[in-house]
Amino acid sequence: MATTYPTTPGVTFKDIPGFPGYCAGDDGSIWTRKRQGTRRLFEWRERKISTTSRSCRDQQIDLVNETGDYKFRVGRLILSVFIGPCPVGMECCHNDGNPGNCRLDNLRWDTHFENMQDTIRHGTVSRGERCPHSKLTDAKVREAFRLQLLGWKCSRIARRLEVGQPMMSRVLRRQRWKHVEIS
Repeated sequence: MATTYPTTPGVTFKDIPGFPGYCAGDDGSIWTRKRQGTRRLFEWRERKISTTSRSCRDQQIDLVNETGDYKFRVGRLILSVFIGPCPVGMECCHNDGNPGNCRLDNLRWDTHFENMQDTIRHGTVSRGERCPHSKLTDAKVREAFRLQLLGWKCSRIARRLEVGQPMMSRVLRRQRWKHVEIS
């Protein structure tokens, strides 16, 4: 008997290895027809995908087999099902920089370095003002360099801008906040 899949136009489906009753769509969807409670589901239904606590954008799904419950990142799962297992030293990369877009045509296996380069190209890198715990802003960093040119000592600049002296020292030596252009 041939395996039947959900009937969604334009979407290709494949079974998820090791998880009978589950399939994945190349549109990033995960489907089940497993037994739920006392009922047996014979029609496919789409699983709800949640987001990780680390980032409100990374998608994850729980799958169950005879050995237990497993959490998967949806992007990695889609790539594993359609392309193959993750090669050593590679990770799941999203071509558009949106971890919520887990369509197969938006995913690829690539190195960590290339994934980090993607965050810079897409403008999604969490650095500088985009870092939620940062005490500095781009304007404050420019102010620090202006004060340094006026002869202020690092500790005095740090007090003025309300940051620690070690951090201000790293900023002024261009070890941190290197992305800020100083005119």
